Amino acid sequence: MMRCPAIPRIVSLLGAILASSHLALAHVGPPFPILVDQPIPGHIVTVWADPDVGEAVFYIVLEPEKSAAADAVSGVEVWVQPVTGRLPKAVYRATLESSRGPLRFVAKPEFDVAEPWTVGVDIRLANGTNYPFVTQVVATPPGLGPWDLLIYLFPFVLFGGLWVMVFLRRTRVRGRRQARAAQ
Repeated sequence: MMRCPAIPRIVSLLGAILASSHLALAHVGPPFPILVDQPIPGHIVTVWADPDVGEAVFYIVLEPEKSAAADAVSGVEVWVQPVTGRLPKAVYRATLESSRGPLRFVAKPEFDVAEPWTVGVDIRLANGTNYPFVTQVVATPPGLGPWDLLIYLFPFVLFGGLWVMVFLRRTRVRGRRQARAAQ
């Protein structure tokens, strides 16, 4: 039985690509924390972001402090503005997604360009006090851009190539058997 010398190379190349794929996918995937464990009276605030170009998603989670009585939250707003200042500040009202346990608000701001953005989260308590938090994120394309097609097409090309190799090999084996039978 003859082995194809290219198969170990293909498998090694595939393994190297898969092992380093976490580097290429740094900004694709689930939301990541941009503010962690920020205290306000009665709550601990954590903000998670998925800052894709187009419609981004921000989750504002308010966990009640165990040692204090939690003040009611009357509203949460998220504002975004490019770090360059090329656009004015855009404000988005966050909606309450869950009311059991930790409060989770969701805001969906829009980013028009993949660049650094200043993000502000304003939390208003029922007693009238406002707690602003400001940080920066980098808006990223929702996919990998032109690499998407190559990445998603790769498995089909790989298995198609393997199928062609098997087909050609079987054709050669059948040809040899027919040649032997004809002798």
